[in-house]
Amino acid sequence: MAKPSRRLFVSSPALQLGFRMIKGFKKLHADQIVTRRREHGPFRSIDDFHATTELPVSAVAKLSEADAFASLPKTRRLALWETLALPETRGPLSLPPEPRPTPILEPQTLYQEIHADYGTTGLSLKGHPIQLIRDELKLRKVIPAIELPNHPHGRWVRVAGVVIIRQRPGTAKGIVFETLEDETGIVNIIIRPDVYDRCRNAARNACVLQADGYVERQGQVQHVMAVRLHDLSELVANCSLKSRDFH
Repeated sequence: MAKPSRRLFVSSPALQLGFRMIKGFKKLHADQIVTRRREHGPFRSIDDFHATTELPVSAVAKLSEADAFASLPKTRRLALWETLALPETRGPLSLPPEPRPTPILEPQTLYQEIHADYGTTGLSLKGHPIQLIRDELKLRKVIPAIELPNHPHGRWVRVAGVVIIRQRPGTAKGIVFETLEDETGIVNIIIRPDVYDRCRNAARNACVLQADGYVERQGQVQHVMAVRLHDLSELVANCSLKSRDFH
């Protein structure tokens, strides 16, 4: 979890993501923001932020794309629009940019917001990719992760989620373990070698995976022994998803 200490603006209590979560954003620039904010106090606008921090416009654009100026408040699209007006260099006598008419920009849908968040930080505080396809999953009779404990040992179930971990320990005799995440929690699935070979493409490459199989439970430990695997990645096309693979 990112540290919540680096915030651009003073706001009401909220979960904050560290600058290190923004893809391609340099630590040097993050440290520069923290130092200048301590000296300057809260930033009043994107232009004020740029003039005070002296960051490259490209760095301000990355912050805009990551929705870092929401507490001004500025939407992601409006922040990017205002970033385009920033000068690349500023001298001691530089004047602020001339006011530009505020464009009428369509608000982003939840689908667009989540996709943009995953593209810039790899996660979203606004929602989860799987909730966007929950209606389709219901048609497939896929249960949410939170419901798995309600199903007894040996029950046939269908689960699905973003693949966040793949691992194939050398001591597991070819068995692959994968962890799926949906908007309600996580499900651990076990893939035997015969199932892996039969569903190799889905097991190796799917960023969103459906697993059909049997519930296995030992005390508080539960997982799904997969029998069939389905690659559902196309249902969240253009969403930047990446698993951590250990094999």
